Amino acid sequence: MTGRFTHIEQIGALSTEMLKFRLRSAFFHVQNNLAKPALAGKLDFLNQLADVLAENGLEPVLVQGCKRIEDFAAADRRHLHINMQDRPVQGDNILSCSPSYLRGFWYLDRQGTRNNSSLARKDFQPSTMEADYARKFFARLRKKFVTTNRSKFPQTDIKPKSVKMGSISLFLQDFRPAPYAPAYVDYTDLMQVVVENRGARHVYIKPHPLQRVHELEHIMPYHDPGAGVSVVDTSLHDLLAHSDVAVSQTSAVGFEANLHRVPAIMAGQVDFHHNCVTLRSPAHYADAMKTALTGRFHFEKYLVWFLKHNLFEPAQGARTREGCTALLGEMGFIA
Repeated sequence: MTGRFTHIEQIGALSTEMLKFRLRSAFFHVQNNLAKPALAGKLDFLNQLADVLAENGLEPVLVQGCKRIEDFAAADRRHLHINMQDRPVQGDNILSCSPSYLRGFWYLDRQGTRNNSSLARKDFQPSTMEADYARKFFARLRKKFVTTNRSKFPQTDIKPKSVKMGSISLFLQDFRPAPYAPAYVDYTDLMQVVVENRGARHVYIKPHPLQRVHELEHIMPYHDPGAGVSVVDTSLHDLLAHSDVAVSQTSAVGFEANLHRVPAIMAGQVDFHHNCVTLRSPAHYADAMKTALTGRFHFEKYLVWFLKHNLFEPAQGARTREGCTALLGEMGFIA
């Protein structure tokens, strides 16, 4: 046994016929980058979930390379399949699981994760969130992520006074259409419309750390600080701390903007649309800006609702295990 998982299998060695001869199992279909830390026991939420499953008679098995999870899930419904890939997959015996936008919180969802999670269909009611608790939770999150300059990707050091106050920050991603997170405005049009409608505000364009070379060649001509546009590698926390508005397509930065009380304009499908402005056409950008600058947003309460009420927090220990147990019970996998 390696960590909580009995073994890792290449999916090619596991046919649908062979599933009939296995004891009840929970197959974790992981992306390659998560396989090693999962086997080493470094992913605390997966450890807790695997323990709950094992205690209830389902053997945790780590699997790589499965492109048709739904086929294996349909072959024998005694087994549970946990989809840890970006592609949303649904079924009576399928759950989707992934880290969330902020480290320390996880999705475990019957619909999908991140852009495709069930949160997109839920109703956020700020009046149901206790204000004092929300402020304290918000302060803890800022201490953990903003004060330490922490994000999914490493950030450059904070540089005081390097960013103009009241700016617009545009955060880029891969220009190719995301297969499972529809974009409403492509980045070529988004850069153009943001720059054209900047008014007196300085625009900071931050390429993605994994931006491809030919995309950078398309981005860099916008760099003209004298004309109010800068292409930068500045920390996203430095940019957000000085921005009036954050703009992106489907980037997690739109969610992180909540930590800075900065409204976000998102030009793609996201599951945190309740507390940002959705842009569906370049022609509507001016209206989106007006809404972002004048609308009422509930940053502290939204973070409580999203993270504490809808995701799983492994640091909560027993409470997290109880949540996993309740979900598996609803699905009929444990009594």
